[in-house]
Amino acid sequence: MRHRFFIVFCWLIFTCPFPGFTQLQRFHYEREKMGSPFHLIFYHQNASEAAVIGEQCFQFIDSLNHLFSDYDTSSELSGINRTAFLHPVRVSPLMQEIICMSEIAYQSSNCSFDIGVGNLSRLWRTARKKNQIPDSLSISAALEQSGWKNIIFSCEAGTIRSEE
Repeated sequence: MRHRFFIVFCWLIFTCPFPGFTQLQRFHYEREKMGSPFHLIFYHQNASEAAVIGEQCFQFIDSLNHLFSDYDTSSELSGINRTAFLHPVRVSPLMQEIICMSEIAYQSSNCSFDIGVGNLSRLWRTARKKNQIPDSLSISAALEQSGWKNIIFSCEAGTIRSEE
C-alpha cells in the first residue's frame, strides 16, 4: 500500500500543474553556424522566452565566429593573419586568452597542439578546392612557414607577431 501511494504521489507531482509550478518544455533550435549544423537543445518554462534565449545564443556564436574564424575575412583572426608578419598586432582580451591557453597547450602537448598552422591549412584548402594533392615541395615550404615557432606572442602586452 505504501509503495502504491508513493508512485501515485510522484505521478501527481510530475504531471499535475500546481499554482506557481510550471513544467519545463524542451526546445530545439537549429541553424547553420561555422560551416556546420548547430543545435541548441534546452528546457524552459516559456516558449517566447526560450526563443529569445535561442536567438541570444546564436548571436553569441556569431560574435565568437567574428573573432576566431579564418574563413571570415573581416574577423579578428583574419586581420591578425594579414598584418602580424608586418608588425606586432594588439589583440582583443578574448583572443589574448585563447592564444595564452593555446601556448600552454602547445607546451604541455610536447608541441603537438599547434595553432600556427595557417599556411599549411591554406595549402590543403586550396588543394581540396582543386581536387589535387599538393606536391612535397609545397608541403615542406608550408611546414617551414607554419607553427608556433614562427609566432611571437606576449601575454603581458597582448600582442602577436609572425616571423613568416
